[in-house]
Amino acid sequence: MSTLVCFALKGEAAPFHKIVVGKSGESVLVVGIGRQNVEKSMI
Repeated sequence: MSTLVCFALKGEAAPFHKIVVGKSGESVLVVGIGRQNVEKSMI
């Protein structure tokens, strides 16, 4: 099973990214602020 966690800003993602580094099946994606950025990132 894979887990993808999305964040709007790098600063928000940083603490979580440190936890998941090297763990298989877990990913962090920084998409930017706003719905349009999220939609573009998921294509």
